[in-house]
Amino acid sequence: MTGTPSPSRRVPSEPGDFPESGPYSLPPLTHRLAARLIDLVIVTLPVVAIAIGFVEVDGGEVRIEDVPWWLLGVQVGVAVVYETVLIAWWGTTVGKWALGMRVVRYADGKRPDVTRASQRSLLPNMFAAVPIAFVSLLQWVVYGSSATHPLRRGWHDRYAGTLVVRSR
Repeated sequence: MTGTPSPSRRVPSEPGDFPESGPYSLPPLTHRLAARLIDLVIVTLPVVAIAIGFVEVDGGEVRIEDVPWWLLGVQVGVAVVYETVLIAWWGTTVGKWALGMRVVRYADGKRPDVTRASQRSLLPNMFAAVPIAFVSLLQWVVYGSSATHPLRRGWHDRYAGTLVVRSR
């Protein structure tokens, strides 16, 4: 999957087009989920640090209703910037790197540019930005859609023209 596609070389479209293991093989969904959770912790930590400043303890009772609504926007913004920058610069996030995965362009296996990286990040995070539980949970439907695709490409991967592969 390196180089540019040519008329004699077709874009891989079946799981059998990829190696069983090693670089450019398809990672298991459990690795993708674990990487997503690692990245979620990383992008949530700064927001939690800000939110702690708004928590009040009154007579042993913790009150969190005064946490500002804009903090959700900060969370989504941090998530979009984190994923876009890391995918565009290095082709991986901290979570994906830790589990030996990277994001590549589906057509040629190269690192996604800023446009594709931002598209890939914006699709699921636009649902997270809506402060309604049902709607914000739709981001996990976007990620989970990779479970039903033969190449494990979620809606965000298909939208951005990307694919997650193993890096080692």
